[in-house]
Amino acid sequence: MRRSSVHSIVSRFVLLSGLLLGSLLHGNAHGDPEITVLQPREALNQIGFAESVATSGDTLVVGAPAQSAVFVFGRLNGRWFQRQRIASPASALDRFGTSVDIDGTRILVGAPGASNGDGAAYVFDLDR
Repeated sequence: MRRSSVHSIVSRFVLLSGLLLGSLLHGNAHGDPEITVLQPREALNQIGFAESVATSGDTLVVGAPAQSAVFVFGRLNGRWFQRQRIASPASALDRFGTSVDIDGTRILVGAPGASNGDGAAYVFDLDR
């Protein structure tokens, strides 16, 4: 495949600890793909980081069930930054962050180990 063909399809990538997400954005001034690695600010165990991912506009939600947490990243002027970390409101063993979704400013987080294994879903509203 010619280089120009690849860049016309996917020209920007976001790399999340081994998970590669492509978005249909323009490359840099040279036509090269731009790669950004997102990791949590906290120096915690990153096993399971990015087990689940959801995006809406310039907001990216990353589940880290091994940490029982969800990380929210924002993009401003083309640069990604960590906006916040949401910890499980219940037990550290509930696998909070196994599934995530976002719609505008509302985040839905699944925790299959909550409530003695019955599972739970949590809804959070982000501040803009």
